[in-house]
Parts: sequence; structure tokens; C-alpha cells
Amino acid sequence: MAGTRKLVAILVADIVGYSRLAEADEERTLARIRGLRSDLIDPAIDAHHGRIVKRTGDGSLIEFRSVVDAVRCAIEVQSGSAERNAGLPPERRIEFRVGIHLGDVVEEADGDLMGDGVNIASRLEGVAKPGGICLSEDAYRQVKSRLELRVHDLGVVSLKNITQSVRAYALEVGPAAQFTPIKAAFPTRRRLWLAGLGATGILAVAALAILRPFDWYFVHRGESEFLAGRAKEAIESYGRAQTLNLKSQVILIASYAEAGMGAEASKRAQELLKKSPKFSVSEFIVQEPAMKDLDNAQAFKDALVSSGLPLHVRWECLARNTCP
Repeated sequence: MAGTRKLVAILVADIVGYSRLAEADEERTLARIRGLRSDLIDPAIDAHHGRIVKRTGDGSLIEFRSVVDAVRCAIEVQSGSAERNAGLPPERRIEFRVGIHLGDVVEEADGDLMGDGVNIASRLEGVAKPGGICLSEDAYRQVKSRLELRVHDLGVVSLKNITQSVRAYALEVGPAAQFTPIKAAFPTRRRLWLAGLGATGILAVAALAILRPFDWYFVHRGESEFLAGRAKEAIESYGRAQTLNLKSQVILIASYAEAGMGAEASKRAQELLKKSPKFSVSEFIVQEPAMKDLDNAQAFKDALVSSGLPLHVRWECLARNTCP
């Protein structure tokens, strides 16, 4: 029976120096790899809608529905690995190389993927630096306007046993990675909402939006955990960030509520309202339409309201300056 052709995002990951690590201490190396898979890698794959096609002792082939999901998963895994390697000598670090490509593949009856798309992703993995992510031009084109991380153009590279040359891009990961500004016009309703805040309100929102260089990882992971229905894990991730933007604070409040920690949710809600007194749940959802599309969108809204966040802007108390 012939396989089925489809266009997918392919991620290939490999452990750097696996043979050396296994030779030095095979039992401990395998235990550490199993721990990484259960605590970091597999949850990240699930959170970003990936499918593990196959695994070898030191590598993985994973399929994603979109390049954005594949890149976000790779960032989460590489950043988490870097955190775990902190303080370890180089010879004991478990580091991954990751290659990502958007390509046409053939899915066999057993779910395996075959074709040039897989081969290109595999060769790009070899181009990546330890702890790095390498994207093909086809993959980079899908994310360059959606993700704000800095990349380096590696130019056209020749890949072993691949006829055509491929342009490759290296994605920065970890503390060195910085957000780059993206100029985008606010939707009309958001512009009106910001205009209604006045100078003081805008400054408050701007202050909440600032994240320290490495906090983006914990913020992103916290959101992923929340969207996957793991409220307690989301709380843990957010708790490791030194600063939270407005969206993160709101999701954290919902996480506390869903985890049955109502008192902490109420406390956080009051703190948010002191910094941004014109906040309302309905306006937040206007700004973050992805929150409206959650499977449990109503439960999310109810959790926020139950924590003390107003559904609508309370203009009456604002006029009397009696808002908490």
C-alpha cells in the first residue's frame, strides 16, 4: 500500500557526543536522558501538538502541524536543557542539536515519515551548534514575522546526499537571545482601549509588558502548561520568572483559581488592579483573542471573575476614585 503525501514541519534532534557520554557512565547518562524526556521533552512536544515519529538512542524525529509549533517546542527544550546544564562541567552536559524544515513527506502505513523533507531536517540538525536550532529557509519563512527571536543567516549550505543547496538560519536560544521589535498596528478596538487609559494607564501597562532577558522562557513555558490543562505546573513555571507581563499575570491568576488556590488568586488580582485599575476581563480577551478560542474559554473567564477581576471596566468607581 502506497504511503500518503503531506506537507509538515519536521524536527530532528540529536544528543551531542552521546557515545562519549554513554562510554563514560552509561547508566547515569540513560537515567538523565529518561528524566529529560519525561520532565521536559515529552511535555513540550504535547503542549505544542507534536507527534513523535520515532526515536533512536540519541535522537528523535518529530512531526508538527506548523513550523511555529516546532520552533516553540525546540526553544522550550533547548532553554530547559541549558538550565539543567548550568554549573555542570562540559563533559557531563547533555546538549541537543535541532534541525527544522517544512517539507513534503510520505507517511507510511506504520506512521513513519520518509522523503527529502526528513533528510533535509536531519542534515540541518548536523549544521546546528550544540544547544542550537537550525532552520531551513522554507521553515524560517513561516516564522520570521511571527516569532521575535534573533536569527543568523548562515547562507547557502551544502548538505550531505542532498542534491539542492539549502539556505539555513541559526536561531539564538537562551540568555543571549533577545527580542527584536515588530512594528504592527493595533486593531481599532485596542487603540480605543489604550486611548481610554490615559497617560498613567498606558505607562502602567507598558511597565507590565517588560520582561527580563531570560524570563521569556519561563513565561512561555507557563502559558504552555496552562493551555495543556496543567495549572500547578504553570504556577511553578511562572514562579521562576523575575518579571511577568500583563498576559502572564492574568494567566497566573487563572492558574491559581483552577488549582483551587482561591486566596492566592484573589491576592494576585488585587495587585494587578492596583497597577492597572482600568483592567477588565472582556477587554483583555479583545487584546488576546487566542484566549477566546480556548477549549475551556468560559471556564477561563469565570476563573478570572471569581478571583475578583472585573468583567467590564468599572467606570463608576474610577470616576469616584474608589477602585481597589
